[in-house]
Amino acid sequence: TSYLYNSNKLPYAQIVEINAYGKRLQVINTHLASPAAAVENPENFLTHFSESYKERTNQLERLEEVVESSRSRIDVHILTGDLNTTRYEPLYRQLKSKWVDLFDISGRGRRANFPNSANTGPLLIIDYILIAGKVGGISARVLDGGSSDHLAIEGKIRI
Repeated sequence: TSYLYNSNKLPYAQIVEINAYGKRLQVINTHLASPAAAVENPENFLTHFSESYKERTNQLERLEEVVESSRSRIDVHILTGDLNTTRYEPLYRQLKSKWVDLFDISGRGRRANFPNSANTGPLLIIDYILIAGKVGGISARVLDGGSSDHLAIEGKIRI
């Protein structure tokens, strides 16, 4: 297990390598920089959003460096978690150039998973299971309930 740290020296990614069925898997669980400060401070929305977007961009670049440096010895890469990035942002399009969104190939049902609130149903997609390498999709779905402000995503893959 290894970690990647943000500018505040807090972990934003946990990287685990697993041997399963004769294959080497690299699983990266992440929580990228949040734009919450922008939403909470509307008078400075653009400044805060821009700062968090730059931080997410830097975090994704570092993640890609880790993946690229391990590509020759890893069969399957899985990037999962809260990317704090919608499907309409350039960061998502950048991710899609190297990763496959499990939900796109094998998902069923509703896709939005944030927010999970008593006041409103989920409106956004900001959590993902992305795959790369010698892997196929079996299923993906958003689970109901839970105590988080995000609904969980369950995915099954074939290696």
